[in-house]
Amino acid sequence: MPGVDISATAISAFLKALPKSALDSAPPTHLPSALPLAFPTELHQLNLLSTLHLVNAAFSQPTHRAYFAEEGGTPGDTAIRGVLGMYLASDTDWGTNNLLSAKCWASGELNQNKVAEFFSISIFKEREHESMPGVRVGERWAPAIAVADELVNLLQALGKNIKSQCLGEEVLGALSGAKEHAAGEPDEGLTFAKEFCNNAVALVPILADPYPAPAGTGDWWAGKQVDVFSLPPNDDTHKAPKMIKIPSETLDALSQKSVDACREIVVHARSIEGDEWKRHLSILDVSRMFTGLSGILDAHGMGLRLVV
Repeated sequence: MPGVDISATAISAFLKALPKSALDSAPPTHLPSALPLAFPTELHQLNLLSTLHLVNAAFSQPTHRAYFAEEGGTPGDTAIRGVLGMYLASDTDWGTNNLLSAKCWASGELNQNKVAEFFSISIFKEREHESMPGVRVGERWAPAIAVADELVNLLQALGKNIKSQCLGEEVLGALSGAKEHAAGEPDEGLTFAKEFCNNAVALVPILADPYPAPAGTGDWWAGKQVDVFSLPPNDDTHKAPKMIKIPSETLDALSQKSVDACREIVVHARSIEGDEWKRHLSILDVSRMFTGLSGILDAHGMGLRLVV
C-alpha cells in the first residue's frame, strides 16, 4: 500500500482558520432522515432509512466514482430512487414479497436486472459501430454492471447472515446496545448519539464520505491561492469536477487515510484554547464540513474527484 502521511501542521493550520460558519452551514446529513410516506410500523420506517444509507454507502465506494461522474447522477439520488421504488413495490409483511426484507434478499430475487430496473442503472450503453458509420450498437457497460452487481452481492450476503426480519431490526439492536453502553454519562442522549455514529464510521469508513485533499495531484491546484472559507456558496449549478485517475491501491489508501485524518482533526481540536465549539467536534461534524466545502469548490469550478 502506498505511504500516505497525515500532516499535524496542516491540521493545526486548518483548525486555526476554521470559522464557526463552516459548521453552521454544513449539510446536516447526506440523506433524508424523514420521508413523506405513511409507514405501517416504526420498524418499516427504520428499515427503509437503514437500507437507504447502506445502499448509498455501497454506491459511494471509490471504484464507482467514474460511473456516477459519467452518468451525471449521485450515489445518494440513485439510492433514494431505488430504495423508495422497492418499498412501494413491497408487501408489508416480512416475507419474500417485501423487497426490503432479509428473506427476499437471501432468496436472490433481486438479481442484476431487477436492481438495474429499480435504480435506473443503464446496463447497456450505445456506441458507434466500427465499420458502419451512423449505426449505433448497444453493449454491456462494465462500470454500470459493477454498480448493479455490488448491490446484488451485498443484499444477498446480508440476507443470508441477518438473523432478524430485516436490516432495520439489526440496527435497532445495535442502537439499544450502544445506548446501554453510554448510560450513566452526564448527557446520555448526546453521548449515545455521538458514540454510535463514531462507531458506525469506524466500522464502515465510506460512511464518512471523505474528500481527499487536492495536494499532489499535478498542475490542477498549482498557482491557486484560494481561501475556501471566504468563497460564497454560489448557486446549485455545480460545474463538472476535475477527474484524476490514480491506481486503485492509492485511492484505497487515500480513502482510509482521509477517515483517519477526520479522527486526527477531532483529537487536535480538543486541545484548542479559546474556541469552545471546536473542542466538541465529532468525526461526523468534520465529515459534514468537508462535504459542504467540497460543494462550494464544485460550484466555483474547483472540484476534484479521484477515480481508478
